[in-house]
Amino acid sequence: MVRGRPDNLLVRALPPVVGLALYDLIGDLLAAADGDSQFDARMQNNAFAAAYLAGLAALVVLPGVGAWLTARRVPRWRRRGRGFVPALLGMAAYVVAMPFLDHAADHGEAVLPGVLANLAYVLAVLEGEVMRVLLLFGDYL
Repeated sequence: MVRGRPDNLLVRALPPVVGLALYDLIGDLLAAADGDSQFDARMQNNAFAAAYLAGLAALVVLPGVGAWLTARRVPRWRRRGRGFVPALLGMAAYVVAMPFLDHAADHGEAVLPGVLANLAYVLAVLEGEVMRVLLLFGDYL
């Protein structure tokens, strides 16, 4: 499955990374909405409360949907041999761009720890994919 083609490993690991990226992005949007002392006053507005609850629902639903949609595209990319570049760009965007978005959203977070944390998440996902492949196809590799 992956032997001889390490680019397939990146492609197979892309859906969980998409889910993590969507979770971080929606979480940042929600943190921007409830990050100050005026949050209780804004929650008295029914439109804001409905939008905030919709954001909480999106925090639960959209990462799974995004990962599922990405997982549906992955087999086509692998068959055509075109999955390496989108997977590499997606993972690089998650590792590098998301910490910059966190910093730009003024959460007071430094960029380097965010990059290192996201890199650790991506490496954990890749290690999980390697373990899954070894468990499923270890006797045949």
